Amino acid sequence: MTGRKYMGKTKICTNCKGNKCLSEFPKNKKSKDGYGSWCKQCHSNKQLQWHKNHPEQAKLRRALSIDTNRIIALQIYSDGKMCCDLCGESDIDVLCIDHIYGGGNKHRKKCNLHGGESIYLWLRKNCFPTGFRVLCRNCNHKESLRLNSNLTYDNWDKVQNKC
Repeated sequence: MTGRKYMGKTKICTNCKGNKCLSEFPKNKKSKDGYGSWCKQCHSNKQLQWHKNHPEQAKLRRALSIDTNRIIALQIYSDGKMCCDLCGESDIDVLCIDHIYGGGNKHRKKCNLHGGESIYLWLRKNCFPTGFRVLCRNCNHKESLRLNSNLTYDNWDKVQNKC
């Protein structure tokens, strides 16, 4: 049993018929007691089985979820313009989220974010915090080079014009 508020409070799972502590049930505002009728383990087992039986649909659902989170983040961080903050590029396929002050690698390691899509989910779960913006991949790469070389925008422009 976890937590004092669950002490002595149990419920029977309608799927496995087990008498379990309330902490083993997902919360559900629509039910009378505030908890789901199936325990968390039964929900998990059902989801795993569905994914096994419907691999193509599961893959499509995941892709749609990733795209939705990405588009929402791009809209929010570009104030609805859906374009690069520096050059104005609007091709959605090349737009990405940038850590304004650098430190993206440190942030991803600290928050255990793997893969490109995980940052969009993290942003959504954290109510789209400040410190991020939309850049195209070219500008994002240039910014990382500029930040890693400790050049200001003025000095960076001078270096770029010499090439």
